[in-house]
Amino acid sequence: MIHKFKDSLVLGDRGEKLLLDTYSYLKPANCDAHDVVDTRYNSTVEIKTDYYPMSKTPNFFIEKYSDDYKFKAGGLDRAAIHKTDIFLYQFINDKTIFWFDDIPKALVIVDKFVREHNLQLIKIPNKGYNTLGYKIPRYILSDVFKEIKLGDELI
Repeated sequence: MIHKFKDSLVLGDRGEKLLLDTYSYLKPANCDAHDVVDTRYNSTVEIKTDYYPMSKTPNFFIEKYSDDYKFKAGGLDRAAIHKTDIFLYQFINDKTIFWFDDIPKALVIVDKFVREHNLQLIKIPNKGYNTLGYKIPRYILSDVFKEIKLGDELI
């Protein structure tokens, strides 16, 4: 089954819209580098939306490359390159948000886990290319995120 990027984009936009509708201080970034801006602190925010129920997976899917032909950085790497302040990973069905405000530290933990466990990139097929990333157990990153229920105040 081919994963359609357009469908992913619609799903991602749905996740972004949910956060914008819930938190009045989040506004569209209107640029390609970040998804939204937290106007309370003028912080840039990247959002990853996952549609799997948390009960079905103990992992985050941490995207490494959004495109395996151009090897465009994705996920935390992309956020680090663009000097994004906050990375939000939400499990939309569980109404649960994971707030990462130390992206470099999160990357160090992920990279160390990948090396120590010799993880291989997982391909998520898209039309014409693949997204590549790793399944990283949530507990591995528990020191660098805050878990928030949708509707509760963001940090």
